[in-house]
Amino acid sequence: MTTRGYGTVLVMATLFIAAGVPTDAQQGMGVWKPAGALAVGRYAAAGALLADGRALIAGGYSFEENRTHASAELFDPVAGTWAEGPRMRFDRNFAEPLALPSGDTLFVGGFRGRTGTTATSERLDAKRGTFVQDAEDGAPPAIEERELFAVTRLQDGRYLLTGGYSTVRRKTLDSAEIYDPKQAAFVALAGKLQHARFGHTSVLLPNGKVLIVGGKVLATEERVLSAEVFDPAAGTFVETGALTVGRDRCTAWVLQAPSGDRSRIRVVVAGGSAKDGGTAPARACEVYDVAAGKFGPGPPLVRDRMAHTATPLGDGGVLLVGGWSNTENATTRQAELWDPKTEQFVPAGSLQHGRHDHVALRLRDGRVLVAGGKEAPARDKVESPLPAEIWNP
Repeated sequence: MTTRGYGTVLVMATLFIAAGVPTDAQQGMGVWKPAGALAVGRYAAAGALLADGRALIAGGYSFEENRTHASAELFDPVAGTWAEGPRMRFDRNFAEPLALPSGDTLFVGGFRGRTGTTATSERLDAKRGTFVQDAEDGAPPAIEERELFAVTRLQDGRYLLTGGYSTVRRKTLDSAEIYDPKQAAFVALAGKLQHARFGHTSVLLPNGKVLIVGGKVLATEERVLSAEVFDPAAGTFVETGALTVGRDRCTAWVLQAPSGDRSRIRVVVAGGSAKDGGTAPARACEVYDVAAGKFGPGPPLVRDRMAHTATPLGDGGVLLVGGWSNTENATTRQAELWDPKTEQFVPAGSLQHGRHDHVALRLRDGRVLVAGGKEAPARDKVESPLPAEIWNP
């Protein structure tokens, strides 16, 4: 696997001007505006919202420079400008950021250009504005090297890391581990996933358990249909219902229960690639019923997509941006919004640049910053888009 590897990969037709660039007054919910530009391409970078309101984009891969970066950039949402950020200790993409109670952020795993999948972690010290990489500084290595793994914050503040892929061992992982911010340590779980997987997603349920769904296995490229639930109290993974279609690189979120009725907890699973490598057929979504432990049909997406982002907006709405669209045979510019009132997807305008494996961060004022990723106007051409964009609801 290379840095170009498994980040292949957003959503309803919107209004374009003749040249193909969207206008400010686009059809759909919200408006997209330019937000400056990155200094270098950052495919599969990691993002974090800092305590002072600025956004950090760290690492990532540049197709133009053919390398992964250790550099980082900072976005000032008030000025709308980018500046050089603190340098990471290691170049990496596909790392996962873990927000710590101290206001610091721990960046874990990912892919390094020369050595492959890594277990290293490093902590962004918010007060000093620098990255530190040492077990004594609260940045120990993970138990196993991982990329394209899933991370979920548990109710007690610990983090669950599941699955992933290792280019070092050429293996899809069925292991899991816990990061405890209080102990600043990773601990291996004795319990294994029921199915090895990477490119999957996981979501915290109101009962404190974690739903793990989607993903695939190498070298067969088999999509994992069966989902599983992690019980933090028992430290075990139990198989639950099965998806109708494969969903590699999908997203999922918990629906708001009517009047807090916990007997009706549901989870939407959106997008992802099916068994043939294309995106899920007919834009179909699936809904998981927690009480029944089964998946059922959900409302269709506006556009088929995989390796997109799904950003919660705080009111039950979710903004879906970017991703690879099999229908368009390209990374899509179209975005869409999950409307919690109607439980349907509606158009949310169009970006200037289609992209997947980008960073999407909800800023303090409710806007959503989108930066980095990979743009593929066609399968034989890829770019690392420099311009960033902001969605204003």
